[in-house]
Amino acid sequence: MTRVTKLRRLPSAPPKISHSSGGEVVVELNRDEQARIGLETETVSAMSQSQEATAYGVVLDPAPLAALDAELASTRAAVAASRAEYERARLLHSEQQNVSLKDFETARAKFQADQAQLNLLNHRLADEWGVKISAMSPSERASLIDVLTKRIAGIVRLSLPPGQLLSQEPTEARIAVLGYDKLPLATVRSGTRRG
Repeated sequence: MTRVTKLRRLPSAPPKISHSSGGEVVVELNRDEQARIGLETETVSAMSQSQEATAYGVVLDPAPLAALDAELASTRAAVAASRAEYERARLLHSEQQNVSLKDFETARAKFQADQAQLNLLNHRLADEWGVKISAMSPSERASLIDVLTKRIAGIVRLSLPPGQLLSQEPTEARIAVLGYDKLPLATVRSGTRRG
C-alpha cells in the first residue's frame, strides 16, 4: 500500500522586492520570514584583505645580469685607475709643473669618461634589473648572481594585464605553471623583486 504525505504550505506574505538606484534587486524579508527560511545575520567585523591580481610571469635568464655586473666591475676598476692617474697628474702639475698641461688634461678627460661610463652602466642596471638589485653592493649582487646561475633561486618578471594596477608592492605570490594544472601551487614570498 502506498502512503502519500501531503506537504502543508505555511502562509506568508510575499517578500517585498524593489530595485536600488544602481539597478540591483533588493528583497526585504520580515523577521518571521527570516526565521522560517533559516536566515541569520551577524554584525560584520572589520578585517583587512590583501589585494589579489592575476599576472603572467617569465623566469629571467641570469646571464645578462652576470655580464652587466662583470662590465660594471671592469668599469669600476678603470675609474679607480684613471682617478689615481688624474690625482697624480693634478698634484705634479700644480707643484712645479712636473707634468705638462696636456698630460694633466688627458688624465682628467680619461677619468671623466670612465666615470660617465660607470654612471651609464649603473643607470642601465637600474633600468633593466630594478632599483633593488642596482642598490646592492657588488658583493651582495655577486652572491645573488651565484645562486641564480646555480638555479638555487630565480627572478621572475611579472606582467599584469592592461589596466590592472597594484596599490602596493606584492609580498607573496601563488605560482601555477600553465599547462600543468594538476601540479600543486607554490607560494613564494617577496625577496628580490624587479623594480
